[in-house]
Amino acid sequence: MSEPDAPCDRQQLYDEVWTDSVTVVAGILILMDELRAKEAEQRRRREAHERAEARARAGRAVEISSHRKVVARLVTASSGQEQGIDRLPARGLAQWDGSKPTGASVRLSSGGPLVSDLVQEDRG
Repeated sequence: MSEPDAPCDRQQLYDEVWTDSVTVVAGILILMDELRAKEAEQRRRREAHERAEARARAGRAVEISSHRKVVARLVTASSGQEQGIDRLPARGLAQWDGSKPTGASVRLSSGGPLVSDLVQEDRG
């Protein structure tokens, strides 16, 4: 004959179910907090982007930095604030039609020693 099933301890079963339920609810609350934090970060970034865009539209340069070093400058396309090399075509000092460069029209004089020979001499 087989032994009858062990008596069910209702309190122990209740405690196990309660503990599992509390664990699930705690996990859900943690996930909700993480989601709220991500939404707040997205909102903060969107607002910063909108402020930067508004400054650029107003004609003011927006500097973009990484580790406190400026890596880019955002200006309105029609602001007339060309920087560095962009000023050369505007002044007529350079021209470029957007095609791949064909090379310089400067010819180097021949007759000197070859660079490869100089390198071999330096290596001994």
